Parts: sequence; C-alpha cells; structure tokens
Amino acid sequence: FTLGTFFSTIISTILARGYVKREGKAFVPTPLGEITNKLMKEYFSSLTDIAREYIEGQFGVNAVEMTTDDILEEIKPLRFPTEAYNKLKETMEVADLVKFAKYNASNLESDIALNNMTDFVNESYAHYQDMKAKEELQQKNLKQAEAEGKEANHV
Repeated sequence: FTLGTFFSTIISTILARGYVKREGKAFVPTPLGEITNKLMKEYFSSLTDIAREYIEGQFGVNAVEMTTDDILEEIKPLRFPTEAYNKLKETMEVADLVKFAKYNASNLESDIALNNMTDFVNESYAHYQDMKAKEELQQKNLKQAEAEGKEANHV
C-alpha cells in the first residue's frame, strides 16, 4: 500500500461522497463538504476534550492546556500498556489533523477513534488501579516490616 494509493483512495472517496468538486486542477469544497468538515471538527474536538479532561482528572496531568505532543510526553512516566498509549496517540494525532489541517476523516476513522478512546480510558483506568493496589500493598508490607522490626528490638 503506497502513499500514492492512499491519497488516491482519499480523493476518490471525497469526490464520490460529494464533499469536494473539481474546478480545473483544484478541489473545492461543496456545501456538504463544508458542513461535514465542521461536524468532524466538532466530533474530534469533543472526543479529545473528553480525553484531556479524563487524563487531567484521573492522573493529575494538566492535559486541557497541553498540546498532543506534550500530553504524550507527560504521561510516559505513568507506564500505560503500549497498546493503550498507542491508541491515545493515534487518535489524538488524527484529531489534530482534522482540527488543524482540514483533514477529512472517514466514517471508519471516526469509529476507530471513538473505540480507541474508549479502550484507552478502560485500559488506563485498569492499569492505574493495578498500580495503586501494588503501591498500597507495598506500603502495607513496609509498615508490617517496620512493626516487626520494632517488636524484635523490644525483645
């Protein structure tokens, strides 16, 4: 699958769906294309806003005020499973293209984005809960070891 084939497929799709029309060598958005583009921007903006608020609320990362690259860098120390991290990364990057580069995501990409974000929330939450449980167990074991050490000193 080459880059040329990829772009050819996109161009064929947006022409077939009536999102653009040819005027000479240029592609010009149709009213349907402009409305679709606006709705896609709103969809991806909402999706990423929810993800940013989740990341901020759950993990204390100021994601609402960060760029995608900054968020991805800031959450690396949380050591999410690679698959969960990649789902977030891919979706945020597609969203940036839609919001800032006038990229027209397909219905499939929109569905994948929603599924990826849902998976990211579920997987990152489960990972976070596991990490919290391990930390609590370590704290409990440390306190128990300290208490046993104090008892041994008193004997």
